[in-house]
Amino acid sequence: MSFDYRFDIYIMDETTGIFTPLQFDCRKTYQTIYDLYSNGVSEPTEYDVLFDIYDSATIKLPKKNTCSKFFNEFMSPLYLFQLFSIILWFIDEYFYYTCSVTFMLCITLAMSFYEILTDDPGIEKFAGDE
Repeated sequence: MSFDYRFDIYIMDETTGIFTPLQFDCRKTYQTIYDLYSNGVSEPTEYDVLFDIYDSATIKLPKKNTCSKFFNEFMSPLYLFQLFSIILWFIDEYFYYTCSVTFMLCITLAMSFYEILTDDPGIEKFAGDE
């Protein structure tokens, strides 16, 4: 029996009945680790127990639609500050400056969003979540 909490996996210790975080003993030497784990899993029940504890050991990336990605990008502090500045300059009648900053904001936002859209397939491929 196990559960996830804040990116840690907790398993129930059968002897004490208490959930403890799943940890790897880092004090083992390389040769000890190699001797213990290099032969793989020999028993199907051992495989089932390990699969229950560790799951499939894949990185699961949340799938977001394009509108959600754009909204998350636009809600960054930089773009919100620029939007506030544009509104303020427009109220103060700095029309040319407002137009130039709006143009640069749109270009920057488009480039950033394009980069996000082109990087996502590579990240999914790298994570094995195609």
